[in-house]
Amino acid sequence: MDRSIRYFLLTKILALIFVFDILKGGQILRNSTALSVLLDIPIRVEKIRAGRPQGGLRPQHLTGIQLLAQLSEAKLHNGNIGSTEIFLTPKTIKGGNYIADTKTAGYIL
Repeated sequence: MDRSIRYFLLTKILALIFVFDILKGGQILRNSTALSVLLDIPIRVEKIRAGRPQGGLRPQHLTGIQLLAQLSEAKLHNGNIGSTEIFLTPKTIKGGNYIADTKTAGYIL
């Protein structure tokens, strides 16, 4: 798929995600980073879990993003627990077996 078409699709999909993101939880993070990897489009996600008592990335969110980064050979910037903004630049999706352990009861994907 042409890069301009992928970018167009990503912007439209993300616009819908932001419109329907009422709870400002981890779901928007999971959706947007997964779409970024699938469409091979770099993404910046900001205001992660804004308004929550413990805002920013929690272990389950970070583990999910790290898993996506690993399977797409992506560069992940600011990937730390508590970060309120991340940058993900995916490359090529690789097949294989992947294991992720959040060490919490949290959901990653």
